[in-house]
Amino acid sequence: MCELAPPHNYDGRFPMAMQATADGESVPRNGPEPAQPAPRRRGSTATRLGSLSGLLAIALLLAVSCRTADPLEISRDCSDTANVTINWGATSDSRATRYEVFTRTAPGASAVWQGWSSINTPSKTYNGTSLANRQFQIALRDANGVYEWGPWASLQCGGGPGPNNGPNINAGQDGANLNYSPVFTDEFNNLNNWIRNDMSDGLHQVGNDGLDGKRWSAWYNAHQDQTARTAGGQLIMGGRVVQQADSSRNAVQDNDLFTEFNRYRFYTGWVQTLSREYSNAAGTQVEVRPPSGNDGKWGPGHFIEVDVDFSNMDSNGFRLSAWMMPADPNVLNKTYDADPGNGVEIDLFEYEVSPGAENLLLSKVIAGDACGNTPGGVINAGSGIRSGSHTIGLLWMRNRLVWYVDGVERMRDTRLVPQVPHYLIISREMNSGAKDATDDGYQPGVDLRARPGVPKDPGLYATNVWRSKDKINTDKGRVNSVKVWSVNDNTSDPNTTC
Repeated sequence: MCELAPPHNYDGRFPMAMQATADGESVPRNGPEPAQPAPRRRGSTATRLGSLSGLLAIALLLAVSCRTADPLEISRDCSDTANVTINWGATSDSRATRYEVFTRTAPGASAVWQGWSSINTPSKTYNGTSLANRQFQIALRDANGVYEWGPWASLQCGGGPGPNNGPNINAGQDGANLNYSPVFTDEFNNLNNWIRNDMSDGLHQVGNDGLDGKRWSAWYNAHQDQTARTAGGQLIMGGRVVQQADSSRNAVQDNDLFTEFNRYRFYTGWVQTLSREYSNAAGTQVEVRPPSGNDGKWGPGHFIEVDVDFSNMDSNGFRLSAWMMPADPNVLNKTYDADPGNGVEIDLFEYEVSPGAENLLLSKVIAGDACGNTPGGVINAGSGIRSGSHTIGLLWMRNRLVWYVDGVERMRDTRLVPQVPHYLIISREMNSGAKDATDDGYQPGVDLRARPGVPKDPGLYATNVWRSKDKINTDKGRVNSVKVWSVNDNTSDPNTTC
């Protein structure tokens, strides 16, 4: 065996605080972790080998490479929720006689021996979950008690960081045992990874009455320090109502509600990781990056997770969304056409506190003419979604999109999986709820009817944001973090048709 520098003090003997079990192994006693004796060194030929044959053994030893499992090969079986079952890569070193397992509570803490397994069994199960939050190390041991030490690895499952500080995916879920590598983390000390969208560009201007700075019933070109800002390690997305004329709108009676969008403007915020903007000089769109210079776009082989708090949202018709759009600047307004190669809209979630929708997340692909929307596309997250923080994640592989809420799979789509990079948007939007009288589901006396000065603007639930006019200034959607991981994607051929 070739010996690496011992990362902790261990001399090959069982630690002092050990007791024998029925099968002959030793396990730690209850109580504090023992101090470890000093490591055994190779010493002289006389003390270690004692003869010329020992020198020849050293020569042979050095001629053969040795190998232990690296951190990516050590994994935990998260489907075994009652116990801690670990697996690791098998050695090819014929001199090794067994594997030994060590744990520690944190870097620098004392190591504790956790038993051994035969060289033909690169796995071990520990009853219960008392070791679930510890770091693990695998060592090879030869017949003479010489060790090769492997690196340490953290192997948590769900309820927090997964392997390699991966996303929140509970044990037994699709994706729980993948090896994740972080590529983007924002805990919102500032907005350097984001671009504010003031709707001065036509790409996202929809239902804007022909006016720059507007989308549907919301304005984005002022009060940005209040509508999309960072404070206390959060992105705070809110709104502001200002008495300011809007000549494109008329005052109108909405059944029991008299609205004056002609006299008031409702402002809110929108940020994105990348921007596709028009360039008059280029005669096309160009890619604009945020101040950090980050690429800001991701495709298959990634997991995108948003940690969000909806508990301070209380306004009808005023939603918070995290969603993705194609990043190719050469694709102009073709997201919803019949060519899947142009990408699609991917909604991690759209959430709105409107009557009957308080517990719902709209999580779906909107593929337009190419494939339509994800069947269902609605997650009933339960009343708990309105309290505290929650993680909403998307596993994007070549052959599937999988949505998770608090570590549990809640939606998947395998019909049409985009294969081109997309950028991420976090936005708030407002709607008047107005429908054309010819629309399916239009209810006279219930729905606001679209007409001149009252453009069609149904939103998610045909709810009029004017009903919450007095709540907008205190309505806050809070995002604690956005994290993205890359993952080896060895899945089958991608799904590019419905």
